[in-house]
Parts: sequence; C-alpha cells; structure tokens
Amino acid sequence: MRGVAFIFLCFLTQSSFAQFPSESWHEGKVVLLSGDTLIGAVKYNLDRDIIQLNDTKTIEAYTARKVLFFTIFDKTVSRHRQFYAIPYNVTIEYKTPIFFEVLYEGKLTFLGREYITIQTTSYGPALGSGSYSRRVLSFRYYFLDANGKITLYSTNKKELLNYMSKYRNDVNAYMKKNRLHYDDKEDLIYIVQYYNTLINPKN
Repeated sequence: MRGVAFIFLCFLTQSSFAQFPSESWHEGKVVLLSGDTLIGAVKYNLDRDIIQLNDTKTIEAYTARKVLFFTIFDKTVSRHRQFYAIPYNVTIEYKTPIFFEVLYEGKLTFLGREYITIQTTSYGPALGSGSYSRRVLSFRYYFLDANGKITLYSTNKKELLNYMSKYRNDVNAYMKKNRLHYDDKEDLIYIVQYYNTLINPKN
C-alpha cells in the first residue's frame, strides 16, 4: 500500500507542474488593427490580454487594443485555434477589447476564455490522510449574438434553455437524444451548432 501511495503522490506532483497552452509558444499569425500581418511563435496571456510574438529576431508584446485577431496551432490539442479582440464590458461603465477564443462561429457565436485555477482535494486514510492542490485548466463561456451583444454563460441548463427560449423544446430534445451536457465545451459546440440551424435554416 505504501508503494501505491508513493506512485499516487508522484502523479499529483507531476500534474501540479503540468504546462498549459498559455504557458507555451505556438506557431501562429497575428493581424493588427493597423492591417499588418505578423508571422512567428505566439504566446498569449488572457489574464492580462497580452500576446507576445517571436519572429526569431525580436520578441514584441501587443495588447488586445492593438490586435484584430490571432491564430495558433496548439500542439497540446493538435488543432488550430483562433482568438479575436472584441470590446467587452469588464464593468458596467467600462468597455475595452479583450481576447476571446472562437469555439464556434455562426449567427450565434460561441466564445471562450480559459484560465488556470487551483483545485484542492482531500484523500483518505488508505494513502495517509491529507490534501493536495493542483492547477486545473478551466473555461468561461460566452454567447455573441448577431447584434454584437456578448452574454456570459454560467453553465446552467435552465439559463441555456432560457437563452434559446424560442427553440428551447427543440434544443432540449436534441440534448437528450445525443446525451449532450450543458457544461461541457465540446457538447456546447454541438448544441450551438444545432441552434444555429434552427435560427438560420437553409433555403
């Protein structure tokens, strides 16, 4: 049992120091508001809404106020990701551009902002009572409608169906049929994609 506890604690130590996408450099492209397109390695910080670009000669930093959008190839998930700088009310009286990842684009667009949080978990007597903390990659989700309004989604099913109220029965049936969860990123992409077929049906 002591050996199992040692392996378990080693795993916890490794996961505590896991590197997240925002801590790595990615091959990418940055398009500035000035119209300039820059190619190089990109590193982003959504907490500060700043990106860095390394073109092998210099490393330059740009705030969301100077960027239209940037794209990266994220090796941690083996896919391209796209971020736009969109004006957002960070307080009731103050609006400023911040970076949003476009998770699905349509008449209703699904946006996300990742962040790293600390999760503390307790473990029982079998491993020697105690607790451990680890860093976890989490997301905040938003809906961007055709009028340019951005709404924070708090991953509540009732809130989701209220937002899609005109087609709530269709959306609810679709979720049940396909066993989709209202708080899972990949499932939400399917839900928003389906909702877009309802609000913008093909002729």
